[in-house]
Amino acid sequence: MSLAGCTCRPPPIDRSNGEVQWEWATLEGQTLRESSALVDFGFISMGARRDASVKLRNVGRSAFTMKEFAQLMGSPVSINNVAVDGQAFLLTFDPDLTLAPTEETIISIAFIPPIVVEPFVDHTADLELRTEGANVSTLSLKGRAIAGACALPEVIDFGALPLGKTNDFALELRNDGEIPARFSAGAVTDAAGGYYLLGLGEGSTSVPAGGTSTVTVRFSPQEPREYNGTVTMRRADSCPEQVVQLKGRGVTSCLSWEPNPSDAATGLILSYGAVPPGAVKEGTVTFKNECTVPVAVSRLRSNETTFVITAPTDGLLNIPAATRDSATGTWTSGSDRAVIDFQPRALGLKQGLLLADTDLDTQQALQVAMRGNGGGPKLDARPAPLNFGRVGYTPGSATPLVANRSLRITNVGTRPVPVDPEANLHLGVGGYGTMYFSVRAISGTLEELCIGDYANGACDGSLTANYDQAVGIEAGTAGLALPVRLIPASPGPKEYELTIYSNDLSARETRVQILATAIEAPNCNFTVSPTTIAFGLIDSPQVKENGFTLTNLGTAPSEVCFFSSFELDPTSHAMFSLPGAAPDLELAAGATATINVRAAPQAPATVAASVTGKVTFSVPSESTGNTGSVDLTATLTPACLTIAPNPLDFGNTQLVCGSAPKTVVISNTCSQPVTFSGAVITDAAVAPNGTGNCAANGGCPQFELVSQGATGVLMSGQSRVVSVRFKPVATTAVTGKLQINVTQGASTAPYEVTLRGTGIPQTGTTCVTAACPGPMTVQANTQVSLTTSVMTTGSPTCAWSVASRPATSGGTFSAPTNCNMTNYFADVVGTHVVSFNVADGTGATAQCQTPITVLPSGDLWIEMTWDKNYDLDLALLNSMGPPNTSPGAWSNDDWSCNYRRWGNRPLPDGPHATQQFIGSWWKNNITPVAQQPTLDRDDRLARGPENIRINSPSTAVYYTIGSHMFGSSVPSGGITSTIKLYCGGSLITTQTRTMSTSKQLWIVGTVQFPGVGGQPCTFTPVNSTLNAISF
Repeated sequence: MSLAGCTCRPPPIDRSNGEVQWEWATLEGQTLRESSALVDFGFISMGARRDASVKLRNVGRSAFTMKEFAQLMGSPVSINNVAVDGQAFLLTFDPDLTLAPTEETIISIAFIPPIVVEPFVDHTADLELRTEGANVSTLSLKGRAIAGACALPEVIDFGALPLGKTNDFALELRNDGEIPARFSAGAVTDAAGGYYLLGLGEGSTSVPAGGTSTVTVRFSPQEPREYNGTVTMRRADSCPEQVVQLKGRGVTSCLSWEPNPSDAATGLILSYGAVPPGAVKEGTVTFKNECTVPVAVSRLRSNETTFVITAPTDGLLNIPAATRDSATGTWTSGSDRAVIDFQPRALGLKQGLLLADTDLDTQQALQVAMRGNGGGPKLDARPAPLNFGRVGYTPGSATPLVANRSLRITNVGTRPVPVDPEANLHLGVGGYGTMYFSVRAISGTLEELCIGDYANGACDGSLTANYDQAVGIEAGTAGLALPVRLIPASPGPKEYELTIYSNDLSARETRVQILATAIEAPNCNFTVSPTTIAFGLIDSPQVKENGFTLTNLGTAPSEVCFFSSFELDPTSHAMFSLPGAAPDLELAAGATATINVRAAPQAPATVAASVTGKVTFSVPSESTGNTGSVDLTATLTPACLTIAPNPLDFGNTQLVCGSAPKTVVISNTCSQPVTFSGAVITDAAVAPNGTGNCAANGGCPQFELVSQGATGVLMSGQSRVVSVRFKPVATTAVTGKLQINVTQGASTAPYEVTLRGTGIPQTGTTCVTAACPGPMTVQANTQVSLTTSVMTTGSPTCAWSVASRPATSGGTFSAPTNCNMTNYFADVVGTHVVSFNVADGTGATAQCQTPITVLPSGDLWIEMTWDKNYDLDLALLNSMGPPNTSPGAWSNDDWSCNYRRWGNRPLPDGPHATQQFIGSWWKNNITPVAQQPTLDRDDRLARGPENIRINSPSTAVYYTIGSHMFGSSVPSGGITSTIKLYCGGSLITTQTRTMSTSKQLWIVGTVQFPGVGGQPCTFTPVNSTLNAISF
């Protein structure tokens, strides 16, 4: 008896050899990786060609070599261009190619079905890849060939289409047969609601023999999204069913633009860089239309005359629809362009907008930002002249005394945005030469002076390492500190002329005089205190001054100290300076002197930053190496105060009479609170006794602090008012200083206001005096009663005016020329300073001012103003109602607060037709009264304001703010609406938008109570619009 058996499992893969892996993409776009491959070409017309490729990768541990592809069965395959009868596929590969582990190659394949009489043919082919070093692997190919009479498009691509528009694809059906043909189609799947089949009855239509028929596929998007669907179609009963892909995209914006030249940051701003005044630079904006409908652009215009549109001259563009390449399926946007010249007439930054209208409902207006700088490089060298003063000369000393100064070279031209190295200041002959400067000795020798770098005991005459010739010096930067080194070889005066070469068009050569006097000086024994000046926290527009003291420790009369070359080290921050520093200083034995250092930030800081500096000077002192220094430190912090006006200018003021008090408004513009500690006159411009009409032993102060308001905490958006009076004693111009003391964080931060005034002779025999009410605090939308008094022997004429107030205010006076009383409408939140001006008819005048602080009411206060006379309506929506994107939500009386719900109680504002909202916010009137909104003011004729408030907003809902274009006729240029949101009395945000369509609603954003991070509320911008909205 014998037994026999077999193993039925396939042999395991030997991973010590090479191993084949195929990688290819399916018709649905999925990438597959397998040890054998099946490539499906889908269906194409007979006689057509469709190419594809597969990757062949070695995923084994050893190399293998491809030898051949052997066809096992199926339709004929041409391999490496060897023709075979009836070939339906092509395959190309690199025979004898060896693939090491992880290496891969590309196998090219194509489907080329021949033309036959059948309506369709299914082609398949199986090939075996034979290698050395790896197991065999199979590559299978398949595809369906459709006769011309059965062919249908594989994809109908509508591209992008704006919402509300339709686009039709006409499918032309031709029947060359002798009997009618029936075309049929199923329902669209996966993208219902966007596609419609027209011309079909119960899913089919008949094409007459020898005739034609048309079936229309319509795309009509209603939402901004992708519409990708499929539909099954059959060209005739004898044809196979085919799945046709439908592609389309609903969009709200068809147009985009490409400016040239553009800014580097976003690429969306037409940015010209620096252009000298009088010159012209051309720019273009190419508008691109990605939609499949043409777009008409009209009223192309610029809101700034510096930017001139040269094409099109009629302000009209017709931007063609996007087109599709049928071979590749790619879309090309239609385009047209506008040409805009930048023609600066003066120095400085110019910004504007390129504006246009379109015929699109969803993108009615276009707005392209434009900017350019008028100007170019301008060299400024300081100090000029550069005076060393008296410099110590120590004959025979082993260590000669060296005086070091630096010449600060800056570009005071206009800095281009974005940065343009060509517009920067470049040193050297012609701007790019290696000869940066030259020196001429008038007295002294050239060997005693070194300009530029000094290294290894020699002057090499080059520029410091921080100068990059390719970049140059940008305007607005610290510039270049050019070292100037003087080593006197003999006593006496020294004079030189330095010539600096550059590309400054107004002065290719800039000359600076260098002066010094060398004197024989004894050794100095001295001290400096402190060695470090710490300025602490400082922000713009603060100015701080501290000093250091030099003391001569000598005791004998001959022990004189000579200090010179007081200088800020080139690495010092630009905010530090040495005000009024003399070029040299002589101290007798035992004497002291103070050198002041000023810290004045040149611009507001955005984040806290530590800055340093150093004061250096020369002194004949063997113990210190003939030099001395003091370190400087400070912390720049973001500015939290806005002080206006600064300077406070009293103008021409009569002697004896003096001025009425003028005010400075101090506002907290940061989100965190600050503490106002009061104000003090630090420089009252005291006139010495005997000056003019001054007859006081201690002199006569000419500036006087009248009032400073209440000290204490200033929350965000709050303000205080300081009043100052000017009483000159002589006919001359004087200046003074007012110091505002504020605590910011843990640091006291004094701010400085410059006071100015000029004394003029008294014009009348008596003085005119005017008295105004003191500072007042009221709620918004208040008629403020102002009672005044005038003292004069003449016949006074009076006029009320506004000295300062929020930019959005339009408050008026009820009796603007009354000398006794008027009402002022304090409309918007902020500080309003009103002036009462009096003239007595003989030339004498007087003025007084009343600051009015206007506060918001309730924990939620929304204020709206606009820029042209129009009927704009403010609205507020409760989140318990319909979504804020639903057009019907805003006219829902239960959840929307707007003018529809006003009562019959007008406020006393006359022509503004003010109404007060008294309706119920909640359905069934169950809301607590404190949570109900109130429309305090509705303005139908002018520019606002309108406001809505809630005394105690709910924390269980959120609120949406809306601004509605009620009027029917929109002024040219549209209406710009400004919304200010106050929560808990603090300004949270200011939002603006220009609208040009009647009945359009701007959804500004949402408000939620309480806020995060300790804020009273959280504002989330939405900034979208709804059209055809009616309240």
